[in-house]
Amino acid sequence: MTPVLLLHGLQDTVVPVIDARRIWQNRSTTYATLNECNGTHDAFDEAHTVTGHILTFLGRVVRAGV
Repeated sequence: MTPVLLLHGLQDTVVPVIDARRIWQNRSTTYATLNECNGTHDAFDEAHTVTGHILTFLGRVVRAGV
């Protein structure tokens, strides 16, 4: 299984957040995570929050040995 992290900006007007939700809902792996963050298509507003999501995800992947 390949772990997948989806980070999507809630204010994205290019690709609506509903698209990320659909991808996550139709995932074929239990190692898929969706985090919705404040931000747009090209930038997140809260870098520390996004960094936290990434580090949490990577920690889970490492602990699971995936």
